[in-house]
Order: sequence, then structure tokens, then C-alpha cells
Amino acid sequence: FLEKHLYNGEIDWSTFRYMVSDVQYGGKITDSLDVRLFQTYTKEWLTDLTCEEGYAFNPVASILKISNDFRYTVPSFTEH
Repeated sequence: FLEKHLYNGEIDWSTFRYMVSDVQYGGKITDSLDVRLFQTYTKEWLTDLTCEEGYAFNPVASILKISNDFRYTVPSFTEH
């Protein structure tokens, strides 16, 4: 697979995504929603853009700003 699709010229991204999301890793995922999520990740992250100079998986700017006074606390629950 690697010799045919990755090391000989242009990468066939649809084949590469299929091999990752459906065969290599996706075949081990049993929940249908998890399969859809993983396929979405591969669709967004495994593209020709990932090979470009300076590409980063994390965005330059924050997607959602968290206020400076934000405090996360773990709620306490009582057993029933």
C-alpha cells in the first residue's frame, strides 16, 4: 500500500483516507457514531494541506475564548 499510494508520485488522498478510516483504524471502531466521527477527522485532517510548509493542526486563533474569571469545579454527587 505505502509503495503504491504514498511513495510513487502524488498521494491519492481518498484512498489514503479510506485505508486509515475504514481499514487500519476504523475497522476496530464498533459504534456507528464513533465511526462517523473518525471519518470526519480523517476527512478534515488527512489532506494535501497537511503536507504544506508551516501547516499546524491547531488553529492560530482561539475558536472559543474562555473568560479570565472562568473556574471549573467538579460537581459533587450523592449516591442514590
